[in-house]
Amino acid sequence: MAARASTLSVTVGGSLMRGILFSEYSAGGHVAQRIWIAALLSSLMLATLTYATPLEERVLILYDSRSSGSILISTYLKWLLGIIWKIPVTIVDLNSTPLSSIPLFEGGEPVYTLIFVTNIVDGVDRMGEDEWSTLEEAGEKIPLVTFWKAVAIERASEVFGCRYLGDERVGRVNVRRHPLTESLPATVIYGYTASLAEPVGGKALMMSEDGRALVVAKGKHVWIGLRALLGVHSWAGPAALVYANLLKLSLRGFIRLRLPPYASIRIDDVPFSTESWFWGWQYFTAEQWRRYFSLLKEYGAKVNLMIICYNVSKSTGEWTPYIETHKDVIEVFREAVAEGVADAQAHGATHVTPFEEYFVNNPSSDPWELTLSIRFEFGYDPHTGKPIPRRLQEEHLRNLTRSIEEWFGYRPVVWTPPWHVYDGVSVKIAEELGYLYFSDGFRLTWDERGAPPCIMGEEVPGTAMICVPVNADWDHLPTNPRHLRRIVEPLVRAGIPIVFISHGRNWTIRSSTTYFTLRDNELRLRALREYGVKYLFLRELGEVFKRWRGVEMRATLY
Repeated sequence: MAARASTLSVTVGGSLMRGILFSEYSAGGHVAQRIWIAALLSSLMLATLTYATPLEERVLILYDSRSSGSILISTYLKWLLGIIWKIPVTIVDLNSTPLSSIPLFEGGEPVYTLIFVTNIVDGVDRMGEDEWSTLEEAGEKIPLVTFWKAVAIERASEVFGCRYLGDERVGRVNVRRHPLTESLPATVIYGYTASLAEPVGGKALMMSEDGRALVVAKGKHVWIGLRALLGVHSWAGPAALVYANLLKLSLRGFIRLRLPPYASIRIDDVPFSTESWFWGWQYFTAEQWRRYFSLLKEYGAKVNLMIICYNVSKSTGEWTPYIETHKDVIEVFREAVAEGVADAQAHGATHVTPFEEYFVNNPSSDPWELTLSIRFEFGYDPHTGKPIPRRLQEEHLRNLTRSIEEWFGYRPVVWTPPWHVYDGVSVKIAEELGYLYFSDGFRLTWDERGAPPCIMGEEVPGTAMICVPVNADWDHLPTNPRHLRRIVEPLVRAGIPIVFISHGRNWTIRSSTTYFTLRDNELRLRALREYGVKYLFLRELGEVFKRWRGVEMRATLY
């Protein structure tokens, strides 16, 4: 064993902080002993692995703007490495910049510790002979990683040691021991779409039950077929662990900054909703809510209450404030806010389209048909296929903001649009009204309705609002600690804050039933203790990310 040092400098708000990190080198294996250090910043954790000759840590991501798949995966990698881990990232669009023009070596030594080849993930070969030659030459000294359909291309198949077979939903996955699969059990439940491949010179690290590969390594190069990048369900767990382990491919080791295990619980549609009325969904009574808040306090947890302010009459379309119909529940919410265990923030004025006539004039009594008639409150009107006018969106958001301020004595600063439907106009109105943080689902790209991306820790495009999106499902989180582990542990290991979504009610929609009970909540809170979770309100997590955006890291690996 031998010990060497890697130097690290971290800049926070213009101030430079330096530290020396040590790791042990094992000649018999790629991965050396991991040492966690939390000395530079109280909110940071650092990991160092093996080392080699001096090299400034930097990752290159190659993508192609003509490929939606390439845009998706490259955006995810840029977020994970650059935003969450603070590793310097260079991202290059090969649609406009030839690969042969990118300096990959200086004095014969690599400029990058890893190269992600995402420009070919759709299986379309847009690279010329000179670009392939450049990539293959770089691969002699730098680990290459690609994804999905890339190995349908013959040259990529040779580099990465496998041949594309097709895309398919995969249930159970068998796992071989490897640095990339560290912390994964021998068998995992995936239950999501994956690209599958046949190893041809490479070694399968993750396989379907019939032996087809989901991850293949050929020397220092890796192909990954896992398609579950994000999501609130268990299928994202195995993928998150593999992506969290990607830096171990670096022959020169790595240093990354890592946030502590932050978590936030977001309950939407409280104290009630028009939709809950015609479906007959059940919420806690005031006393049950009081017991729930006591439970949170016992476990050092807290919750974000995303408020709906008005019920819409089916017969007249008139709005009735929930402060009148659910006064006792609102009073318990106020108590919880005063005790610091709850934070009331903005969801929707009504959770019903501003065009109430769709609802009022709907002759059906079927709850599903009524649900379709009340969508959406912001952004997009599915009845006309057009954006909801700014005037109506502003009217609803102003009413929502004013009501919460009247009910709870402070102005809300976090907004979650109902159904996660909104557009660029919606977020501009929210910012004008003083909202600082935005909590949607985790979205990497613009959607077909005109909603901008909501990427954790980044600003909503066109605004200064910080995104704090949900990335886990509280109501379907297993109460069994062993099953809960496969969802929570990957995010904790990756240093990704967990934002849970809940609806705080017992409800059935079509064939799906969800329960919200005190017992299940306690079992989940108890199981999460194992991970040292620190609970934050969404506005507090937003503040963490505001500070995090000012952190820059430079690491020299020896």
